[in-house]
Amino acid sequence: MNILHVPLLVLSLMMADPLFAATAQQQKVQTCHADATVQALDGDKHTFMSDCLQKK
Repeated sequence: MNILHVPLLVLSLMMADPLFAATAQQQKVQTCHADATVQALDGDKHTFMSDCLQKK
């Protein structure tokens, strides 16, 4: 019975991998946040992030 558990474990790990990948929206947020950090925006960061997320 232990022989069956190993292939099932490997199969379940392979299927779970895409669930941990960042979505397109998460990638946009990360990119816009990095751009805002580079530009050192303080008070205007909310507006910048909103504009940036709408453009991408």
